Amino acid sequence: MPRSRAWMILLSALCACASAPPTAAAPTQPAHTVELTLADDHDQLVSVSQWQGRPLLLFLFSTSDTASQLALTHLEHWLMHVRPVRVLGVALQLDAKQFLVPYRDALSVSFPLTYDPQNQILPGHSDLGRCDTVPALVLLDAQGVERGRHYGVLTEPQLQSFVTSSLGL
Repeated sequence: MPRSRAWMILLSALCACASAPPTAAAPTQPAHTVELTLADDHDQLVSVSQWQGRPLLLFLFSTSDTASQLALTHLEHWLMHVRPVRVLGVALQLDAKQFLVPYRDALSVSFPLTYDPQNQILPGHSDLGRCDTVPALVLLDAQGVERGRHYGVLTEPQLQSFVTSSLGL
C-alpha cells in the first residue's frame, strides 16, 4: 500500500474516533451509597449523604485545567435551562482550598465548590474508586448510589443525555 494511502486511512480512522459521541462509563464500584466527606473554602465539612433526596452530579475538576474550565462553561449553560439535579464541584488537586474562591469568583460558578481535604479521591481510596482524569462527572441517584460516570467535556445536549440515560429517565 502506498505510504500516502496508509496516512489517509489512519487520518480517517482518527477523525472518526474523534467525532464519535461521548459515552458514559459504567460505575466503577458495585451499587452502594457513596460516602464522601469534603470541605468547602471555610473548612466546613460537607458529607455527600447530606445531599440525598435528589440526584447529585459531582463535577470533579482542577482549577488550572483548561478542559475543566470548558466543561464548567457547558455545565453552567446547561444548568440555566435545566435543573434536574443538584451539582457539587470537587477540586482534585494539591492545595485546592486556596484556589476555590478565586476560581468561583473568576468563572461565576453557581453551585457549591468543595475539595477533598484528605486527598483520598485521586489515588482511588474513596467510595468513588479511581478518578482517572479531570474533568469528570459522577452522577449519584437520590439514594446516593453512583449511576453514571463520564471523563472529559460534554456539551449541553450531551449532558442532558448523560443524566437521563444514567438515571433511566
